[in-house]
Amino acid sequence: MADAPTEPAPYPDFRVLFESAPGLCLVLDPDLVIVAASDAYLRATMTARERIVGRHIFDAFPDNPDDPAATGVRNLRASLARVLAHGAADAMAVQKYDVRRPAAEGGAFEERYWSPVNSPVLGPGGAVAYIIHRVEDVTEFVRLRHRGAEQEARTERMEAEVYQRALHLEDSNRRLREANDELTRLRADLERRVEERTALLAATNAALRAEVAEHERTERLLYQQREKLRVTLASIGDAVVTTDANARVTMLNPVAEALTGWPEADAVGRPLEDVFRIVNQGTRDPVESPVGRALAEGVVVGLANHTVLIARDGTERPIDDSAAPIRDETGAVLGVVLIFRDVTARHAAEETVRSERTLLRTLIDALPDAVWTKDATGRFVISNPAHVAMVGAADEAAVAGRTGSDFHPPELAAEYAADDQRVFAGETVFNKEERVRYADGRERWHLVIKAPLRDRTGQVSGLVGVSRNVQYRKEAEDALRTSEARLRLFIDSARDYAIFMTDPAGVVVTWNPGAERAYGYPAAEAVGLPLERFDVPEGGTTDAPAERLARAAGTGSHQTEGWRVRKDGTRFWAETTTSALRDGALRGFAVIARDMTERRKLEGQFRQAQKLEAVGRLAGGVAHDFNNILTVINGYSDVVLAALPPGAPHREALAAVRDAGERAAGLTSQLLAFGRKTIVEPKVLDLNGVIDQLARLLRRLVGEDVILATALAPDLSRIRADPTQIEQIVMNLAVNARDAMPRGGRLTIETRNVRLGPGDAAAYPDLPPGPYVQLAVSDTGVGMTDEVKARVFEPFFTTKEPGAGTGLGLAMAYGAVKTHNGHITVYSETNVGTTFKILLPATGDAPSGPLSGERRPAPRGAETVLLAEDDDTVRKFARLVLEMQGYAVIEGAGGADALRAATGHSGAISLLITDVVMPGMGGRDLAEALRLRHPGLKVLYVSGYTDDAVVRHGIVAATDAFLQKPFTPLSLARKTRAVLDGTG
Repeated sequence: MADAPTEPAPYPDFRVLFESAPGLCLVLDPDLVIVAASDAYLRATMTARERIVGRHIFDAFPDNPDDPAATGVRNLRASLARVLAHGAADAMAVQKYDVRRPAAEGGAFEERYWSPVNSPVLGPGGAVAYIIHRVEDVTEFVRLRHRGAEQEARTERMEAEVYQRALHLEDSNRRLREANDELTRLRADLERRVEERTALLAATNAALRAEVAEHERTERLLYQQREKLRVTLASIGDAVVTTDANARVTMLNPVAEALTGWPEADAVGRPLEDVFRIVNQGTRDPVESPVGRALAEGVVVGLANHTVLIARDGTERPIDDSAAPIRDETGAVLGVVLIFRDVTARHAAEETVRSERTLLRTLIDALPDAVWTKDATGRFVISNPAHVAMVGAADEAAVAGRTGSDFHPPELAAEYAADDQRVFAGETVFNKEERVRYADGRERWHLVIKAPLRDRTGQVSGLVGVSRNVQYRKEAEDALRTSEARLRLFIDSARDYAIFMTDPAGVVVTWNPGAERAYGYPAAEAVGLPLERFDVPEGGTTDAPAERLARAAGTGSHQTEGWRVRKDGTRFWAETTTSALRDGALRGFAVIARDMTERRKLEGQFRQAQKLEAVGRLAGGVAHDFNNILTVINGYSDVVLAALPPGAPHREALAAVRDAGERAAGLTSQLLAFGRKTIVEPKVLDLNGVIDQLARLLRRLVGEDVILATALAPDLSRIRADPTQIEQIVMNLAVNARDAMPRGGRLTIETRNVRLGPGDAAAYPDLPPGPYVQLAVSDTGVGMTDEVKARVFEPFFTTKEPGAGTGLGLAMAYGAVKTHNGHITVYSETNVGTTFKILLPATGDAPSGPLSGERRPAPRGAETVLLAEDDDTVRKFARLVLEMQGYAVIEGAGGADALRAATGHSGAISLLITDVVMPGMGGRDLAEALRLRHPGLKVLYVSGYTDDAVVRHGIVAATDAFLQKPFTPLSLARKTRAVLDGTG
């Protein structure tokens, strides 16, 4: 709301007119505070508008402190008090009222004389709303009068002196005649005195002439002042009429001539009522001229409102006027000065303002927003219906004059008051969100604007406030912010996913931490980059960014995989989903990418493991049946060889059969090791000790042109492993290294301790965190290509010439490492060399005792042995060997058959020798069933292949023993005796 109406362009700005009028005028409020001043008054008092407007008149214009007799303030205060008390004009006699010169001129007081008239401006109720303090600066006039009086007194004194001197001369002559003798005697002296007196008289006459000239000059100045006053009256914007003491016109200025229609020559001498005819605008009744009252009471008198002046030609004009008495030096009223003005334009402007205010108030009341104004004390002035409802008042009258603390809780009222103070200081509170508590106790969010209201001087006189209920918008914004925060948290937390957005052209606009991690670009660098910066198209352009964006724009979403490039230039395999973002038009794309490099690698490893597993199962199945056959072939060969004397005709042929069987048994052993189908007998080992024992054999194995070097960690941890399989692993890797160095080279075997942490899971997904022992076997051979490395652990895969190898060495090493819950990897570069690294779990257990290498015939026995074997040939061979060693044998062609045989046997059974895998009841089930009847029964498992869960994990119960097929008569006899004696 504006603090003052805008006046229509055709009408004059009365403020400007008042300030530029030649009259010396002040406007005071009832508290005698200056609210306006004309420019002429400011010039006459040597001050500036901003120094006096808003100040009390006696603060702005105090008495001269250097003049103890000063009465200006006292007399003016009394006159103003009379105006406030009687509501009538008060004309004052000429007053001595000194004014202070500007500080730049020393700030001293200057003697000044004034002719003041104080006229009231009455409000609608008849009370004094303002006082117009008009003065005329008569300082020069007073000074001239003082000078003229002094000159007349001086002339009279000089004339008296001349007269006295003439009398004195006459007396002197008389005395001269009476004393002629004396005159003669004193003649010379008298003549001298006469000359002196004559000179003095001449000087006195000259001074008198000078004073007369000065008097004439003073008269001229007085005329000039009067002419200046006449010109001022002629040029003043208000109409001025003066009368004598009989209310007859003595002067009209041009404005008065124009408004009354009377030329000055016609009006002078006429009664004022002839020239100045006024009636009430509403009743048309004549209105008493203020001149009569001013003459009778000697006070300033103003017209009542709604007064109309009827000109000589009948033209009517609404006017404002006032009359003030004209007094002489004694205070006697000599006449009246009447000042009036045409207020037609002002009335029209006021009507326009009233119409605009009515329209504005109608608009304010119709607004759904709460609108109010406050005065400078913080009290409500205007309150529209929405604001009345907001504060819970009955109507606007119940709000006016009260403060925010009357309607709001203390804490909210204090907050509102603090904002009000900011506005009173000249600041605007714009679009502030604040809580408003309604009368029913509910709180709602409002958007508030508060702006200062200013008066004509530019001073803040109050404020206007507008408050809009934005609760629903606030709730929607809060919900949106919560949703966005959750989405941002989700996106920022998805560190394994690169999530970012692009504009329709594919330029990045957002970039989450997952994208920083995947691509290596900080968000500040990535935003603004084209999508092509992160792309490495493979195999044509179907995976190009433009193609992906085009497909996503066409179908809504597009998923693909391909190589991407990081900031450092490294590549990674990414699975990327590109989705179009639309709100009618295409706004951009959302891209979700995930680094699938490790998964792709693991999938390759998994496929390889599946392939190896399938081959292992096949190899294990073949080896199982083959071992049964080899057991019979090798076993009977040993039996027959033992029975043949040296030099027997067929002994050499039978020995060749036996050797072939042994080689076949080694082959099946490797197959079982690869397929992890063999039974391991783990012991706590010192890997360094195993390598030291193998070193001599390895040097003979690799040849003289290969340098064998070891680098064994002195503090190496122990491992739990089958010593035979560990030796086989080292031997197979050494043989593979020798074959890769046909012209010689260097073979290095290293050991060291390794600890895996959670961060190593990507490199070793099949190993839990913890301590490990690393065995590394390196050569300086020809190396491997990537294609060879991909198949290096496949059984029967070899790069050697046909017949030069079986392709099972590295497959056996792979299977044995996996059996021991380890990990094997190969690193190779062509023409540089190859390194195999094996990690085996470390243990803190004490090392097992050394195995006895003594070879002697197994002791015989006489105990009863239950033999369970589903293969007839193997069962017959085993029974023959056992009976040859003195044991009583009960046999069964499978688990169930052996259980029945044991049930039918009345004596004790000392040992069960059983195949692990048999149709129907397997070896472990048979052992558990028999131990229910024979609690101390000892068991020896034999197998060439087993699916038993415990055996598959390489774990055998502490009371059990195992013998791998194919076995020899000697190994069966020794193992049987060892189990019975509790040493095997």
